[in-house]
Amino acid sequence: LNNLAVQKIYPAINLNTFSPVEIPQKNKYELFSTGRLHWKKGYNCAIEALDILKKRGTQVKLNIAGTGKDYERIKFLAFSKGIALTCFPT
Repeated sequence: LNNLAVQKIYPAINLNTFSPVEIPQKNKYELFSTGRLHWKKGYNCAIEALDILKKRGTQVKLNIAGTGKDYERIKFLAFSKGIALTCFPT
């Protein structure tokens, strides 16, 4: 490793300003995300995670502000899992 160039990537969020908080357990969650609708963004993982919550009895909804070539794929995955999804064009 001594001969390799290593670059440390810092978080985009100032961790001194924002810190983890205890999230109260609820029966209903509505998530909001911004970003282009592309497989790299991992929206499929978010939908799979929401599906797990849904199967445990939690009501979930996903809102995405963004557009992209994977809109139909993401919309269909959410529909097939019974996840409420709204996409807002930006």
